[in-house]
Amino acid sequence: MRMIGLALVVFIFAGAAVALSMIGVRDLGARAEALLRPTGLVFEETVAQDAPEGEEATILRAWPRQAMVMSGLPAYQGARFALPRDARPLGGILHVDATAQVSDGADAMLRISIDNMRRAEVLLAPGDTRRSFQIPLTAMELSGGLLPVSFSLQGRGAEGPCSAPGIGAVVEIEPTTRIELIVDEPLDSVTDRAISWGSVARVGWPRWLVASEQPKRLALAADLLRDGQPVQFWDGPDAEALSTDELRALATTLAANGSALPGVATDTRTRLGVPVGFPMALTDQAANDGLRRFTRSTTWRARIEAEDMPASEVPGRLDLGLYLGPLPAQAHWTVTVQMNGRLVQADRVTGGEHDYQRRITLPTIAPREAASLEITASSDYEIEGICNDGPELLAEMRPTTLLQGAGAAQDDLEVLRMTLAQTESQLDVALGSALTAPEAMRAARMLTALAPQGLALVAGADDNQPQAHPQALAHAGLPPAEMLTAALDRDDESHWLLWSEPVSGVTYARALRDAGDLTDLPARPVTLFVTLPVRSLAAGDLRSTQ
Repeated sequence: MRMIGLALVVFIFAGAAVALSMIGVRDLGARAEALLRPTGLVFEETVAQDAPEGEEATILRAWPRQAMVMSGLPAYQGARFALPRDARPLGGILHVDATAQVSDGADAMLRISIDNMRRAEVLLAPGDTRRSFQIPLTAMELSGGLLPVSFSLQGRGAEGPCSAPGIGAVVEIEPTTRIELIVDEPLDSVTDRAISWGSVARVGWPRWLVASEQPKRLALAADLLRDGQPVQFWDGPDAEALSTDELRALATTLAANGSALPGVATDTRTRLGVPVGFPMALTDQAANDGLRRFTRSTTWRARIEAEDMPASEVPGRLDLGLYLGPLPAQAHWTVTVQMNGRLVQADRVTGGEHDYQRRITLPTIAPREAASLEITASSDYEIEGICNDGPELLAEMRPTTLLQGAGAAQDDLEVLRMTLAQTESQLDVALGSALTAPEAMRAARMLTALAPQGLALVAGADDNQPQAHPQALAHAGLPPAEMLTAALDRDDESHWLLWSEPVSGVTYARALRDAGDLTDLPARPVTLFVTLPVRSLAAGDLRSTQ
């Protein structure tokens, strides 16, 4: 009997211990779930639209070419959301998804402004967190056609008697950030569908696509890219990309409207077939526009893709204009300019000089090389006290801040482009081998670098026969050696090989004159083999220019 009683007591205690441990596990699980679950903050406006009845639609931010990350306190980013052209918005909400990493002891806040109007502010807790919140859109915002959104990371880092300045916080605006719309009809038109994908024309490129359709879509995609319309080769469901006929319809619609899809102006171009070119106003990029408030320093950034510019021109001079706010007595501003990681200019400015104007010659870079600019204004004010982060400082980039061009490139590729522009009206596009979606994207960008405005891009045949028009033959890797050797035996044609650098994407060309030019060819994932008929040589034998 005693043994039975002892066993019963042990069983009761063991059961209680298991129950308590399970409660602890569930509690830990609930805490983890609460940490990962986005908070459902909603920032209403009294004039915001109530949710009407209609069709639901999702709009991604325009041209999401790269991650939207803010590092340090303060930091800034900007995005644009295009609204449908054919379907009409009735109501909508901006959904913001953000991932934050905040140092212990730092105070950080994410601020969101729409069209320079402050709409939301969210405190960010130390550690790794995700925050999600909603901003209902007003009638004026829904009827503007384009929604400019600015993100600002504000706050101060950890402070202590011997603490050094640090980054403090890093925030990424996730690509799931979007606008959820209610519209009067489904987004069925090719224009509205492309707008919903972030003003990007998705080119259907499934693995089963028949060979005869591939050069057509490649030529259409390159034509759109050349006219400033972003494209993406899409190996996915048919409903999420455009067919050949739909791509052609989109190109026709954009040409008739005289502009690329809304939102594309956040990068280099604004009008179809009319690149912005130089001079270029840096404040046209949303993150550089408007007054900034900070405590130690602030940085304006811009990236210029030369291949998007006319004649692949690179920047040559910066006409910089800044408003620098007042500083405490004896304090100075330091203004620095960097391009591609190199220091270009550094000025020490008195606190009383508010209107900062400089003409800065930029260092020479290779043709078609991208230019990344960073302009920083910082204060040397000596902060007194342990818990004093200093006064709030003000600075603003003036709309008069302009990038001036360095002149058209004069390398081998530009010589080839000029010849095509002067002697030809059409370039045939063909595939020498099957291309994956990433390879097709690279080939399209190379075609954009090759074909000047006004030169029609037409799908051609890969029959290795004398061509009536110049031909660009896209290959995965180098063309076969026998093809290159046979091409050198045809005196009535000129042959060129184009490739692009793996990281920068800069396109280069080499004329193939004799067997010596076939040695040491760069091994690249994608190349273009370009053939010009004899009439193109009438303007001057290109082979003699090398």
